[in-house]
Parts: sequence; C-alpha cells; structure tokens
Amino acid sequence: MPNLKVTVKEFDKALRLLNDKLIEADKVMTIKAIGGYAMMRAGLRDADGVQGFSEDIDNIAARFDDTEILMIESVGKDLNLLPDWLNTDPIDLPEVYEVIDQLTWMEDKNYSNIRLYIADIPSLILLKTRAIEGCGLLPRKTDKNDLIKLLKKVDIHNVEDLEMNKNVSFIKEYSRCYSYLQERGEW
Repeated sequence: MPNLKVTVKEFDKALRLLNDKLIEADKVMTIKAIGGYAMMRAGLRDADGVQGFSEDIDNIAARFDDTEILMIESVGKDLNLLPDWLNTDPIDLPEVYEVIDQLTWMEDKNYSNIRLYIADIPSLILLKTRAIEGCGLLPRKTDKNDLIKLLKKVDIHNVEDLEMNKNVSFIKEYSRCYSYLQERGEW
C-alpha cells in the first residue's frame, strides 16, 4: 500500500528523482503547488513536534503529457507513493480556476528541469477560504484547520483582527467561511 503520509523531505526526494528523469528526457516541467505540500513548505502542517504530511502535491500549472505521467508514476512506484503523487486534480475546481490569476508564488530553484512555484501565504488564505465556501455540504476539517494556521501566521487571531487587516478583508465576502470564523471566536 502506498505511503499516504508523505513528508516534505520525502516529496523533495521524489522531485529530485523526477528532475533526473526530466534531464534524461531533455524535458522541463512547471509545477505550481498548492494545498498540503504548500502548507508544509510554509511550515504550517507541523504541530507539537510532529512533522506534517500530505498524500500528494497538487499542481495547477498545466496538465501533464503522457510521458510526464509515466515519469511521475515511475517515481511513485520507486518511492512507494501514490501513482499520482504529483497531480493536476485541482485545475478544474471553480474555487481554484476562478482565482488562478490572483495567486502569487515563491520560486524554488533547487531543480534544473523543474520550475517549481509554491503558493505564498496570501494565496493559500484565498484558496482555503474558497475551499471552505464552495465545498458542498460540509467543509473539510483540514481546510478549516489550515485557514486558522494561515491566519495566525499573518498575526490574525480573531474576527476583529481580520476586519482590521486589508489584505484578508475579502474573507467577509465568503459568508460560509466568515460565519465559521465568527463562531470560532479566538484562535
């Protein structure tokens, strides 16, 4: 059974192996990472000395071609990861594609044939807010926890702080998310 609790170090190893395969194939891949991997890279999935994890890296740069998919699957098999440990699943989600042009990125230049961009904190706040808002019947607990961690990271600890911060005032436009934060009170 594949490892579903993959750490940053394990993903970095997978990306290095993928980079080697891309070098051999004389290909370059762009990855724009959001979700759990981006949260881990920001240091926001670790708690009480326990290293954070995710089961995959969500990429919203572009869909992979067949050769790239085979490379990704090969790395997954070699390292006991999911076959789609690097995927483009979120590309079609309205909560992502409707704001894709508003997202900003940090570049990781550790790979010669991978252009790796990781969503920054403001972008993750926007994405988690939208995930809570547009998630169907029940928001995922992970998205709620992630949003609280992100808000704490920018020194927002209650609704009053949120209302005073112009960078995240957009959250008030998302009634489900804003109600959750109001009910939560302090964090």
